[in-house]
Amino acid sequence: MYLHKENRLASSKTIIIGSITALYALTTINFAISWWGTNERFGAPGGSVQILAGPTTVAIVITILQFFTQNSVTFVIADAVLVWRCFHACGQSLRSSVMPIALFILETVLVICNITVSCLRAYFFFSNKFENPSWNSVSFILEGAMYVSVAATSLMATFIICWQVYAYTKHASGSRKRYRNIIDVLIQSSALYSSMLVVEAVVNIIEGLPSSLKPTTPQNMYPGLIQVYLDLVVPLLTGTAPTLMVARMAMLSPHEDTEVSSFSFPTDFVARPTFHSNGPQINNNDVGC
Repeated sequence: MYLHKENRLASSKTIIIGSITALYALTTINFAISWWGTNERFGAPGGSVQILAGPTTVAIVITILQFFTQNSVTFVIADAVLVWRCFHACGQSLRSSVMPIALFILETVLVICNITVSCLRAYFFFSNKFENPSWNSVSFILEGAMYVSVAATSLMATFIICWQVYAYTKHASGSRKRYRNIIDVLIQSSALYSSMLVVEAVVNIIEGLPSSLKPTTPQNMYPGLIQVYLDLVVPLLTGTAPTLMVARMAMLSPHEDTEVSSFSFPTDFVARPTFHSNGPQINNNDVGC
């Protein structure tokens, strides 16, 4: 039993460290691609502007690679870890964690669709073939729907984790207070992450609407320009938010007189209460968060 528990803890740490490493790698690749594109467009001697033109092999490969690293695969990895934590916080109960799992599946489908549409648009661009104008609207609206699904997955998983802690810890015994820092970090991280996604979703959906349906904006507001900045900020936030959350928990845990760590809740966390005639009893279970 001891070896089984140790293997589970080692496996949990491996999954989290591997996911964070993958997020950093993808974020670094996306940053390098953006830097390369900036140099190609604005790095000509004398300050003249050069626009990357022509269906070169390098341009095609880098464009497709950017579709995978910018606002796509990073979402799936980050939310997969969060949903996995939520699943364990629910005592590995599919019934209790069905909503975040369903939202994560929807998010994954929308990410795949978004990558597919983006690759098709790149194909039309590089092959100089005619692209139906409606593809532009479909791409923006699909990307907006993807951002909404990512935000919904993050918020739902965070809510369920917090609810599990709140519902199955005893306020009188002070056990609920032990998890206050974890709850604060989860809520703050999810709020920052989701708010940025919602803003980008709104901007993308507005850009995808027909001209007759687009809302009027002040002259000094350009949704397209806002979208460009968000496209640069969101990938960095996606790659660093989980790491910052773990770092904050690691900094807090030495100051807490508990076993709370950045990788797991203590074994006295009530994930699956069992009910007897004299009331609920604690079922010790490591949630692997």
